[in-house]
Amino acid sequence: MNLRDPRPDARETWLLRAALGEGDAARAAWAAWRADADLDRIDQASFRLLPLAYRNLARLGVTDPWDGALRGFYRRAWCENQVLFRRVAEVLEVLARAGVRALVLKGAALASQAYGDAGTRPMADADLLVRGRDFGPAVRALAGAGWRAHDAAAGAVLEASPAAFRERYDAIGLRRDGDPLPVLDLHDRVLHVYGHHRVDFPEAWWWADAEPFALGGATAWRLSPAHALLHVAFHGYQRQHVGPIRWVADVDRLVRAEGPRIDWRTLLRQAREARVLAPLRDALETAAEVVGTPVPDDVRRALRRERVTAVERFERALRLGTPAWAADYGRTLAPVLRRVRSRERLPWPGWRRTLREAWRLAYKLPRRHVRRVLSGAAGRR
Repeated sequence: MNLRDPRPDARETWLLRAALGEGDAARAAWAAWRADADLDRIDQASFRLLPLAYRNLARLGVTDPWDGALRGFYRRAWCENQVLFRRVAEVLEVLARAGVRALVLKGAALASQAYGDAGTRPMADADLLVRGRDFGPAVRALAGAGWRAHDAAAGAVLEASPAAFRERYDAIGLRRDGDPLPVLDLHDRVLHVYGHHRVDFPEAWWWADAEPFALGGATAWRLSPAHALLHVAFHGYQRQHVGPIRWVADVDRLVRAEGPRIDWRTLLRQAREARVLAPLRDALETAAEVVGTPVPDDVRRALRRERVTAVERFERALRLGTPAWAADYGRTLAPVLRRVRSRERLPWPGWRRTLREAWRLAYKLPRRHVRRVLSGAAGRR
């Protein structure tokens, strides 16, 4: 599984500074990034930042031969998002008729909450969160409105056993006839490490201070600024298939737009109790160092003083893939780690899977690490 590191490299840092920075610093960063950039060979992670970069550079009076293309990317993102927002509003209406309340997550909420311009935050789909008890009724209500699981196997597992679905999947991707890809991801829990390991965060906290906002002509609900920041940090600061550098922009825009409304004391207390301080600290430190995100100094000092638990250190290895041995073993031990975290009773995986994982732990993974050590020693000679 080829997963990208969430920490920006040098070129990605230039693009982020061009998209988020001010004055000559942003202009210089754009010039450095553009020096060897090829419009036909831009990776997906960088491409998703171009509308934001376009708007920032236009504000700074920067002209570029790519202006026409960049303007087109921005306008396309704006138009596609308007269509997506209207579809989400229709989904929310379906859920409301079924007595299910939903929170809008990620881009569809951040576009207004953090960016203030829907064209600068491209998104492929929308994410909704419902309470655990409402997940089944929500799926059934949406099925009645023509929404189907994009992954037929996942849909079959959900229909056969909701408990087994919760063990294997972090969300259900839904689409309607004619949609080539999922338009909607429905969640009943928010924090997870690339689908293998869920981290339970009391759902009552998400809902207690959720706030209303306008979306697609309807009234929707989203996370509070503090919880949105925690979600962006946790979700973004981990390896993903597409380079996840956009999380830096999300964190920066949120802190700049909503900083005075972020209840930092409550955020740190809840992160400590849920044992998710490590990703919050790592994300805020990285954003502050890479693009100068104005995280309050007392918050950064408090985060540095906080003790990171063994569970969080192990999960950090899962998120970043380093050290390699911890990441490798973590994928197998994730169900055990979930029990340690939440003391929930998970379905018995069966003897076949248990023996297969025991074989991996006892033989395959140790052999891989011995080979890695030997090859590294040979390379140093």
